[in-house]
Amino acid sequence: MVCQETGWGIYAKSPAAERDQEFPMMRSWIKNIFKKHSKKHSVNLIAKPSLEILEKRLTPTTVTSNAAGQIIIRGTNLADNLTLSLNNNQLTITEANTTLTGTVFGVTAANNTLTIDFGANAAAKIFTGINLDLGLASDTLNITTGLDCRNLPVNAGNAIALTLNGGSLNATPGGPVDSILFEGIVASKSGNINISNFSNLINNNQNNNAASIQAFNSSLNITNFQTNGGNQVFVGGLGAVALEATGNGKNITFDSNIQLGQTLTIRGANTTDQVNITSLANPALTDSFNGFGALTLSTQGTINIQGAVTLKNTPFTVSDTDNFTAQSNVTASTISVNSNTNKSSTIISFNQNVTTTTGNFLIGNLGNNSVSGAQFIINGDASTNPIAANQNLAFNVSNNFTAGTTGGIYDLFLCGNSATVGNNISISNKGSLTLKC
Repeated sequence: MVCQETGWGIYAKSPAAERDQEFPMMRSWIKNIFKKHSKKHSVNLIAKPSLEILEKRLTPTTVTSNAAGQIIIRGTNLADNLTLSLNNNQLTITEANTTLTGTVFGVTAANNTLTIDFGANAAAKIFTGINLDLGLASDTLNITTGLDCRNLPVNAGNAIALTLNGGSLNATPGGPVDSILFEGIVASKSGNINISNFSNLINNNQNNNAASIQAFNSSLNITNFQTNGGNQVFVGGLGAVALEATGNGKNITFDSNIQLGQTLTIRGANTTDQVNITSLANPALTDSFNGFGALTLSTQGTINIQGAVTLKNTPFTVSDTDNFTAQSNVTASTISVNSNTNKSSTIISFNQNVTTTTGNFLIGNLGNNSVSGAQFIINGDASTNPIAANQNLAFNVSNNFTAGTTGGIYDLFLCGNSATVGNNISISNKGSLTLKC
């Protein structure tokens, strides 16, 4: 062994070092190998305990309650995966992707789970609803076993509202996609349901059973729904979906295009409910409803659809409405309208083009049994809108056109530039018939 003095002191020069001096290329090669290995090892040691764990610790999903009785849930800027389950008066909140922290009505979250027993927890009797905001990123809200708040054992007279916000409205391709996967009944009690900033509304029942969202004695508002490319929400899943409200004068309102991948019914939950259904105009949208699912609108209130209805070989049904207006084109495999409200003031109006692609156009009944005044109008803008009158509005029926009645009196107006019926025409309404208004 040789000792050598340097500017940094004296060190012992080993035989291996001497060999390296004799073989400089080997020394360089070995040095590079260990240098690379050391650098890689160093990076791994820094990365393993770094940002992922730290971010989960610093930005947990929080759940709290306030003096007004609300359960407040706030997600993170990570991809939250939150589950709400209400069963036997017990509400369980679970977060799968981030840490869940907080205290609700005296109960503290543990192991990313928090359970409130409304039957046993006296502090929870003030419960008035859930206010949820999942934050940025692509988030999932799972509602298993339903979230039916109508009969919870809370203080008498408590209204229970549900506010569900995906948190990220982003129409940029590749941007966040927020989803609700639900089953059973999701219901408020005398408090509105407000759902916003989600991309998908999916019935996740594994037995293909129907699932519903019901604003009980209150209104249902679906706003700012989005998928990449515009304000749209995909409604689909393993079974049919119903969006409902109960109570006279209550509302079901949309401001987004509903894309149907499954049968959708929008209705007053009770046959006598006068619930108003409105699809608001959105400058970015062409359609109010489109896709491959059947669509049924049913209420004794007013229905106003401002965008087009474009269904791909599936039926469109309107039943028991007081007044109905489709302000844009309507296309479906079959179209059926039947109203038994027995009102002489009822007006059904398809203002633009009307097309059945494979089947029938059927009017079952309309109006009062003894008093005239009810009206059924097809291509209505041709008579009231000078611009539309020059657009050659048309009524095209692939198979049969039937204007029937079970006793109601109504006047029938065919106002378009043309009407084409592929098979039979049967008109038996008790009122008048006006062609080319």
